[in-house]
Amino acid sequence: MHVNDLLKVAVENGASDLHLKVGTYPMMRVRGTLVPAAEDKRLDPEDMVAMAAAVLPTVAGRLGWRPALLLAAAVAIGRVVVVAVGMASSGIPWSWAATGDRAGVNLLPAWPGAARDVVDPLRQGRRDGDVVVISLHWGTNWGHEITRQQRALAHALIDGGVDVVFGHSSHHPRLIEVHRGRLILYGCGDLINDYEGISGHEEHRGDLRLLYLASIRADTGVLAALRMVPLRARRLRLERASTRDTRWLGATLDLVSRPFGSRITVTSGDELELEWDGGRRAGVARSS
Repeated sequence: MHVNDLLKVAVENGASDLHLKVGTYPMMRVRGTLVPAAEDKRLDPEDMVAMAAAVLPTVAGRLGWRPALLLAAAVAIGRVVVVAVGMASSGIPWSWAATGDRAGVNLLPAWPGAARDVVDPLRQGRRDGDVVVISLHWGTNWGHEITRQQRALAHALIDGGVDVVFGHSSHHPRLIEVHRGRLILYGCGDLINDYEGISGHEEHRGDLRLLYLASIRADTGVLAALRMVPLRARRLRLERASTRDTRWLGATLDLVSRPFGSRITVTSGDELELEWDGGRRAGVARSS
């Protein structure tokens, strides 16, 4: 069973994503429902290693104790490579960390070595035309403060070849920065969860959420545009935020992002739009 065959089945069936897990059949999500992509056998650990090696062939033999570092999604116009990691600064205990003989969280070490642990394997397995996204669970839950170590790590990841830093842990959106033409989302906030009704930190408006629609140039990984759609969580559903809430959220993000060279504006369609030093909205080659 080759991962390319599963991806082909997923595309042919109009699936939005593919789910691969040891002990289960390969599953794909079609119109919101998980269905089997193949039923000839359940996946075993060797299948998962082989699939990882197929999309990033040099990684499997080089990562050693660090499993499940990289996942690549093949699409018709290239690959989006997603690196999913966490850090103890978000509250993840080290007892949850994956090891060579135990599944767990891909937990990065302290700041000085964190970027190296991501960038070195990427350099070995990256292909021309890849857009690389690091999904990084880090930092505190509330407030707009970004530490010097966080910013240094984000910059080091970009300098090492990452195209988008997709940060999360905060329960509300945080500031946005563009470094060397590449997008850094320090904290995207929540989207859908069951936190409604939990009191505290009301000044941060945790009920307001954002959809981030980033357009990335496939040939360079450089940001072409970023639109954001404000939503409000209410009764465990998402609804469009009011004009008043949209303006409040835009003004708040603009205030905290300006010292980092970014500006947030509200469009006539009640969306938010990013402007940044050195570029605004160049020609869009591809959306990711």
